Amino acid sequence: MLGWLVVLTPAVCGPCGGERLERFVASLKFAVVVCGLGLVVPVGLLVVSWALPRRRRYTAGRVICAILAPLALVGLFVLYASLIET
Repeated sequence: MLGWLVVLTPAVCGPCGGERLERFVASLKFAVVVCGLGLVVPVGLLVVSWALPRRRRYTAGRVICAILAPLALVGLFVLYASLIET
């Protein structure tokens, strides 16, 4: 989902040009780098949820990490959308 957003974002500023286009391209490049680096958080949460031992005392931690991973993607989506300057 996030990948499609990145691919389709340049269509937002199709008719713009000049200084507005330069600002858009600069903000798009920055947003792509931030989101690329930000994907470490949900992947890390998934790895932790899989790596924790399958014992009763780690069940809550595994479940919390597994639930926070998609929520981190939603947060990353909101961050990406806020960084794009149209």
